[in-house]
Amino acid sequence: MSQSPGARQQLIDRLASYWKMEAGTAVMIPAVMIWLNEGRLGPASYAAMVPMILLLAIGGAIGEPNICG
Repeated sequence: MSQSPGARQQLIDRLASYWKMEAGTAVMIPAVMIWLNEGRLGPASYAAMVPMILLLAIGGAIGEPNICG
């Protein structure tokens, strides 16, 4: 099953701004966690944040128009 060029472009246009949301989430969620806990997070919290931040940063970098083309 193939997509028409118009449908593909509509999907690309719809998803074009998602990289901003992913990049913002990579910054805001850990910042809010640290702020709400007044910086008193345990090693497990930091260990859980690292892969989350990395995956969101990758999603943000892949979706960013200047990197993908």
